[in-house]
Amino acid sequence: MVRPWQASARRPTATRTSYRSPPSVPRLAARPRSPSPAASHACPVRRLPWSARESSNRRSLARWHRSPACTRRRRPPGRCPSATIARMTVPGRVEAASLLLSLEPSPRFLHHSRAVGEVAAWLARRIGANGMSVDRRLVEAAALLHDVDKVLPRDDPARALPHGEGSAAWLTRAGHPELARAVAAHPVTRLRDGEAYRRWSAFATREERIVAYADKRAAQHLEPMADRFARWVRRHPDRPGWDAAARRVIWERALRLESDVCRAAGVRPEDVRRLAWTGRALALARPGPAAQRVGRSA
Repeated sequence: MVRPWQASARRPTATRTSYRSPPSVPRLAARPRSPSPAASHACPVRRLPWSARESSNRRSLARWHRSPACTRRRRPPGRCPSATIARMTVPGRVEAASLLLSLEPSPRFLHHSRAVGEVAAWLARRIGANGMSVDRRLVEAAALLHDVDKVLPRDDPARALPHGEGSAAWLTRAGHPELARAVAAHPVTRLRDGEAYRRWSAFATREERIVAYADKRAAQHLEPMADRFARWVRRHPDRPGWDAAARRVIWERALRLESDVCRAAGVRPEDVRRLAWTGRALALARPGPAAQRVGRSA
């Protein structure tokens, strides 16, 4: 029995039917849900806006990749593939030691190369610790290989070039062009050439200055720059262009280089030290039981 106050509340039950759009109107695809926080690091193409994802127009995709929302998720500076490929041509410690040993250097030559390499490595580490950008790997390899043109075979075309440029040419030919600039201008004779020195002083990188200064602080061992220069003068007393006036100019420019490098490292010239790394690298580069023992102890 239906009571009077319930009669108006009753409604006929309608049968639910699914809506079908006419053939002339395309059905709309469901709008994708917003990405979850867990997918925030996914590929940008998977998070395209609905209109761009549904569209096959290539220009829409290009506009998305240029948008601020996409560029914010791009690779940070310094990690691009081109920079990684360029850095691969800079040899590491063991590879640089292998290059040096392949030329069969004399013990005296090897001692000088090791001294320069370890002084340069110490300076590069100090400069990097002070917050300055420096490529320590490039510095170490260039300092160890800076004099390779002195031990090249006599028929090598790089032997005919001036000292420093011959090392740069040989390293470029060996597949390490990034080391060329760091070794080309390290000789002390470059401090005498006015125009070339002015260009180098204006545009030399920090790595170039470190290698050039380390060579002026080490012969067979680390020593003051004054002792190193005195030995050069005794060795070449009658060298053309090395009169008293030229030596004074060279010495002043060398002091300026020393001041620049030591100021960047935050040390005094008498506080410069060596960072021991060449002995282990040379031991690993030499084939035989010694290299195996070093490898097991690593």
